[in-house]
Amino acid sequence: MDRTREIRAVLAKIKAGQHVEYLEAVRVRKDGTSVPVSLTVSPIHDADGVVVGASTIARDLSEQRAALEAAERMAAIVQSSEDAIISGSLEGTITSWNRAAERMYGYSSAEVIGKPAKLLTPKGRAGEVKAVLAKIKAGQHVEQLETKRVRKDGRVFPVSLSISPVRDADGAVVGTSVIHRDLSDQKGALATAQAMAAIVEYSEDAIIGRTLEGIVTSWNPAAARMFGYSSGEIIGKPVDLLIPRDRAGEKISILAEISAGRPVDNYETIRIRKDGTVFPVSLTVSPIRDAHGTVVAASVISRDVSELKHAAQYARSLIEASLDPMETISTEGKITDVNEAAVKAAGVPRIKLIETDFAGYFTDPDKAYAGYHRVFEQGSLTDYPVTLRHRDGTLTDFLCNASVYRDTGGHVLGVLTAARDMTRQKEALEASQRMAAILEYSGDAIISGTLAGTITSWNPAATRMFGYSSGEIVGKPITLLVAQDRTGEITSILARINAGHTVEHHETTGVRKDGTPIRVSLTAAPVRGTDDAVIALSLIARDLPEQT
Repeated sequence: MDRTREIRAVLAKIKAGQHVEYLEAVRVRKDGTSVPVSLTVSPIHDADGVVVGASTIARDLSEQRAALEAAERMAAIVQSSEDAIISGSLEGTITSWNRAAERMYGYSSAEVIGKPAKLLTPKGRAGEVKAVLAKIKAGQHVEQLETKRVRKDGRVFPVSLSISPVRDADGAVVGTSVIHRDLSDQKGALATAQAMAAIVEYSEDAIIGRTLEGIVTSWNPAAARMFGYSSGEIIGKPVDLLIPRDRAGEKISILAEISAGRPVDNYETIRIRKDGTVFPVSLTVSPIRDAHGTVVAASVISRDVSELKHAAQYARSLIEASLDPMETISTEGKITDVNEAAVKAAGVPRIKLIETDFAGYFTDPDKAYAGYHRVFEQGSLTDYPVTLRHRDGTLTDFLCNASVYRDTGGHVLGVLTAARDMTRQKEALEASQRMAAILEYSGDAIISGTLAGTITSWNPAATRMFGYSSGEIVGKPITLLVAQDRTGEITSILARINAGHTVEHHETTGVRKDGTPIRVSLTAAPVRGTDDAVIALSLIARDLPEQT
């Protein structure tokens, strides 16, 4: 209704003795500007109760309207964000959940709002949540916390969290606002800097706006950390300051793609910091369009991949340091890469091994091919025996473990193999068999035990000497084998073994299962582990003739 009708309606109510509360209207100031107001109008009565006037309370709604509009804009940004934005109480209960959170975690807002945030946290990370809440309650921000989260279907994935306290009108912390970024996708999912200023502010990636002419127009804090320039130093300057001279041609090719409206994803190159140091980056460059769809600028997300490059180099150094031959084989059966151990095993230089048929280096190529095809059928193969022929004719037996390997899109690229030389294992097996034969046919009782004196092994001669089968005695104390008045001798022997000493030809009185005494000579020696520490006891008992 127009203002005149509005005033008449209000006056009618006042004359009828009614109140008018919270009537939203527009009023005009002295300077002619309009102002939104909320009116509360009450009748004024005389002594006889007759309405003689009205009292009006007017409240300026300008700030309330502005706050509401800001809240609506923020809500629209949150709902359209490609990052999960989740709010919660200080007790860890989820209170808001945007569409990106639904896509990332698989829960609808109806399923998760009101539920504890630990629903998204893998087991074993409860302490992490407590620590974060403690910081938020203290009014602190938690930026770029790399951790793990779990989806509705149970899959665990890496995320980066930026967590901020939510305050009430008095400044008291009343909740949390958390931005979740899925780190499993290297492309990232940032929206444009203009639409997502809050997310850009806490991003761990450098996000830079630039014109098509190459002038920097926006610069987030991560860009300042990465490149060393403050926003005041770099905005308005050419992006060439960040590009090494020998990479100038890249700018032209990238600009051509962007001008044509095509994004450039995960472009690996080199950039330069303010102090002159160069470092590797992965760039994602996207066109920015105006209201008519015309490309007018570009948004550049720069990710420092120094650590990734270092990790790749470190992984390569580990592969090269391996004593086991390792190689990759293409889907066509050609060698695509080998480590130094494989070069030594074949006796052929690396450059001559690459792109040759892998099966040609084995004594039985058909068997090698059969194992290779089985890897594709099964996905992996374990302990597959093959014999490799060195260039000088030497033959070496290997056990091969192999599995298919894929690119980031899941496409099979070939087979990765690692081979273990069985020479030492065969020698160890033969030595073990010889030792087993000695134990089996020895005329002396040979007994093993723990450092506490518990029997762990028992040979046939021990059964003949003492009368116990291995099933009866293994796990029992060694003191069962000596007279009661001689148990102190066993304690003394165990003490010397624990100290690393050997006890030779100790004569004592043993006791058979049937209780009859027997004169024996004991030789006890410590058994040592790979680090030379004493880990067990070895005892040889020899039957002595009875004294006359």
